[in-house]
Amino acid sequence: MIPLQKKKIVQETKNFSIWFVVFFIAAILLRFSTLGRNSLWFDEAWGVFRAHQPIADTLAGNIEVGRPPLYYAGLHYWVALVGSSETAVRIPSALASLLNVLLVYFLGRQLSSRQVGLVAMSLLAFSPLDVWYGQEVRMYIFVACLGLVVANGLVWGHWLAILPVTAALTAGLYVDFPMIPLVIGLSSLFLVYWWKQGYPNRPFWVWFISIVVSVVLYQPWWSRFANLLSLLNNIHFFKATRQTLNLPEFTASFYAFVMVGAGIALVIFFWLFHRLLQEDKIRRFITPVAAFVFIMCSVAFVWPRFYGLKRVIATGWPYVCLLIAWLLVFWTSNRKQLMWYGSMSISLLATLAMLWLVPKDDWRSAVAYIETYAQPGDVVWLDPTWNIAAYEYYQAKTSATYGNPQELEQLAVSDVWLVAERFPQNAIPSSESEAWLDGNLQLVEAVPFYRLEVRHYQLEN
Repeated sequence: MIPLQKKKIVQETKNFSIWFVVFFIAAILLRFSTLGRNSLWFDEAWGVFRAHQPIADTLAGNIEVGRPPLYYAGLHYWVALVGSSETAVRIPSALASLLNVLLVYFLGRQLSSRQVGLVAMSLLAFSPLDVWYGQEVRMYIFVACLGLVVANGLVWGHWLAILPVTAALTAGLYVDFPMIPLVIGLSSLFLVYWWKQGYPNRPFWVWFISIVVSVVLYQPWWSRFANLLSLLNNIHFFKATRQTLNLPEFTASFYAFVMVGAGIALVIFFWLFHRLLQEDKIRRFITPVAAFVFIMCSVAFVWPRFYGLKRVIATGWPYVCLLIAWLLVFWTSNRKQLMWYGSMSISLLATLAMLWLVPKDDWRSAVAYIETYAQPGDVVWLDPTWNIAAYEYYQAKTSATYGNPQELEQLAVSDVWLVAERFPQNAIPSSESEAWLDGNLQLVEAVPFYRLEVRHYQLEN
């Protein structure tokens, strides 16, 4: 009997190892196979522009605009080491996304079981949201990765965990501001977990000391964070919500109060949610509903809108995958494997559709078109001025000019090429320069590219 049990355990371990390797290889392929397919869009090109500056200018430039400097400082040294091709500058994000897949497995294993870790790993490996930000020259996937380091350290609970938890918390705060709401969420979850474990002293002090030290180390940046809070009124999602509800602009203090209140509310919510999940009847009802919502969200992430909201959701998405994994593993239904395979398959299809059907702002093609057809003496005009970073990334031979319509008028040239923005929420014309050109020159051609349009103007005869 014992040899048969041992043989069964060995077989299960072997099967588990095979699935683990399959999911990890799939995660690698999804994140690395199409790194250079899409053009860099403006935010990515701006990051590369910052990275090409001397390190002192890189740090000073981010401090000036109030952005934490750690990501751009790291990108500076990475570009110096491997170059700035589209693929090269996206590799660090892909590596962080791949590490997320491993970290969510270890978190699931610590919290529950190896099976829960494996299911969570599979869901995150195929997640379109994690893959998308794993292919962006942006900092959000690093916030998610550092958050997972924090979560693993808190669950480990050893005194030595203070080192990685504090380091990851502090680094995350200096990578970007979404680490702050993520820390609030993780702290709320941890306090409920700590209560569930019977109030052990050591994990609590690991959490408390790490929070205090990281807050002290972040002290120079709190004033800049307050300035950023006031800018939330300009984010499209918040702006649209205020306009829909006919609300005034909110102050930084109001947003800070909301975040503190959200932290308290989250502790209460997670505690109640945990109590509800202890009931088999409720869990049997919640599991298929949660899995369905998870699948619908995975499909919705393919839709190329609400980037400001998605980048925040991406930092917390591994924990959603972990929750769905736990629900599926402990779902008392013979359909749980079917639900698991279905969730993986739909997520995979959504990711493949995203990789091949959803482009980014096509600066590569727009600049190439101008390079092909612009003549010596023609003017390439950019408005807004910050688009110079994306234009110059593609090493255009024809230099671009920017400024206000009065400066454009003084150029007195016969041919002007304008790269106009065509974001879904933008009106047309999308800039003062475009309006001036439409009113004073003749539009010869308008060639659309994704979220951009190259417009060629000439003096009227």
